Amino acid sequence: MNRFTKNDTMILKGVAILFLFLHHGWQSTEVTFFVSGIDLVSNLQSFAKICVAIFVILSGYGLYCSYERQQISNIKQTIQFVSVHIIKIFLTFWLVFILAALFIGIITGNFQTVYAGHPFYYVLMDGMGISYFTGSPKFVNSWWYISATLLYYVCFPILYAVIKKLKRLNWILLPLFTVILLLNDGINTVIIYFAFFVFGMIFAERKIFIEQAAAKRSGTQKLYIRIPVYIALFLLVTIIRQIYLDEMLSYYVLDWILVLIMMMFLADIRVENMAVFKPLIFLGKYSFEMFLIHAVFIRYFVGFIYYTENLLGIFIRVTVVSVLAAMGIVLIKKIIHFQRMYQFCCQPNHCKKIFAGIAIVIFLLFVPEVIANIGFGNLELKETEVYMEEEKYRQIEYSQTPVFWDFANKKYTSDNSQIAVCANDFIFSHEKGSTEVTISIPGGKKVNLIVNVE
Repeated sequence: MNRFTKNDTMILKGVAILFLFLHHGWQSTEVTFFVSGIDLVSNLQSFAKICVAIFVILSGYGLYCSYERQQISNIKQTIQFVSVHIIKIFLTFWLVFILAALFIGIITGNFQTVYAGHPFYYVLMDGMGISYFTGSPKFVNSWWYISATLLYYVCFPILYAVIKKLKRLNWILLPLFTVILLLNDGINTVIIYFAFFVFGMIFAERKIFIEQAAAKRSGTQKLYIRIPVYIALFLLVTIIRQIYLDEMLSYYVLDWILVLIMMMFLADIRVENMAVFKPLIFLGKYSFEMFLIHAVFIRYFVGFIYYTENLLGIFIRVTVVSVLAAMGIVLIKKIIHFQRMYQFCCQPNHCKKIFAGIAIVIFLLFVPEVIANIGFGNLELKETEVYMEEEKYRQIEYSQTPVFWDFANKKYTSDNSQIAVCANDFIFSHEKGSTEVTISIPGGKKVNLIVNVE
């Protein structure tokens, strides 16, 4: 029986990482190439965003299969299962984070630039993979995926229970979520890919999509018919995506269909002995390390990556340095006995200690804002009203500056370094008296106000 094998997964990951290099590598170029009024460069670059859908769906698919394979039967085992998979991701992430954010960042001076203001706090948020949720700076923007993965994995047990509860009706979630996403253009990216993660789990549960669909077709005599069908369906969805959904912010909501077609194709053609796929299997094997490190070169080694505007050259340079860096990371893993560290951390007692420590750190970092909002402790808080042209804000005065105070995701900025205006509509002032300040509001509008602190 044909099945979607581990090699199939590696091949798709290899395809995804190449698309990722193209998508990010060409993002900062102004090169265009028009054919019949269509910019092929822009369209190929936007199409390459399918890489995220591939990674997310394969993640949901693989996690579901692994969970089923272990025949887990209670909550304790479920927590251990999720914890082990989170640790597996984060140990590699932490290694790359130390090498990139700390080592490269300090040498190049970018560390101080990225984490200016509250470096210790920002490093912790980024290192724990939750900078996307706290709004704190990320050393590279593509690391938002770590935050998303953490969310998806934590939610996995609930999603698994829902999919099992729905039984044969769980396939209804596919068109239902797709319609909801299409009708809510601009919905948060993490939510869109959350749906894709669920789709990957459904693909695993509904084996008819992958394994049974391929198994029912006997022999290879009809393969020459099926391959054109796969190609035609893929092209049809791609045309809809690139032309009819092009104006949408969430133009990639149909990417799950493209990924499904690719999975069915690979499950159907038997790739185990095809030498042409071996380079993709190699790339797929180390795709996570490449994902983590590639954006470091794109963001901080611009002079090397973009020293010419040749698109093929950019793609090759990003690919080569990412592969070499990934091999270096794998070598370092062997030197430091990374596998032993992973096995040590995955022991139940050690898992509990690791997550307890992380929880304590997160709690301590959020304490300053909790104290500020409730108004207790030795901060001598006073609350006065500050009037603006359009909205009314609250302003808090404090006599002592708590550590890492203004960590919120700032969507307002001030021209006065002593005034920090945060997304939770609080204005935090470091000065007493009357302070004149100009606040920049999203959309380019500026409002002048005077902050009066008693």
